Amino acid sequence: MEPKLYKHALLLGLVLLLHAFSLYHAAEHEQKKSLLADAVDHQLHDDPTPGNSTRVKRQFGCPSGCYSSCMNNAQCQRYQVATVCMLGCCCPQTNLSSACDGDPAVAACLNGLCGQGYFCNNKNFCCRCQSGTSPGPCVNNLCPAGYACNTNNYCCSLGSGSVLGPGVNGRCPDGYACGAGNLCYPVTATDGRGR
Repeated sequence: MEPKLYKHALLLGLVLLLHAFSLYHAAEHEQKKSLLADAVDHQLHDDPTPGNSTRVKRQFGCPSGCYSSCMNNAQCQRYQVATVCMLGCCCPQTNLSSACDGDPAVAACLNGLCGQGYFCNNKNFCCRCQSGTSPGPCVNNLCPAGYACNTNNYCCSLGSGSVLGPGVNGRCPDGYACGAGNLCYPVTATDGRGR
């Protein structure tokens, strides 16, 4: 074999060897990825935790009523609301459509706080009213009897938007009276703003 031809054959052999080596490692990498995916899939489908029997890939964001993504119930315990992992997202055990004493909740409270215009209720959900249901928005700052217009312009049961806090031994400060739930409500209120 001529030296020039020998060099080309050697170079070609080396290139083929490197190519085969890289293909081998690529196949090995894909096999490891596949084994890992199978193991994760097996773990998810065989998880004995209620609500974790299946997992579907979700788009960006959470489905309605979902707070964040999860793989098990333990990952959902960071919320003040009782949540469970279902279909890969932390979902409230309470139905969001009726979590506010029958009215829908917009979210769960985070550290007792909600977005502007919403109140954290006693079940740790963000609601239009602090307690009770709302018959709807205020009309010219007026509401039906037993309701007052709150800061987000919704009619809420009297006192729910202006509750001072719990009474002490059934007593409240001057200007307030002890009412439902041992809470201190203003003695007089018309539209929730003292008018």
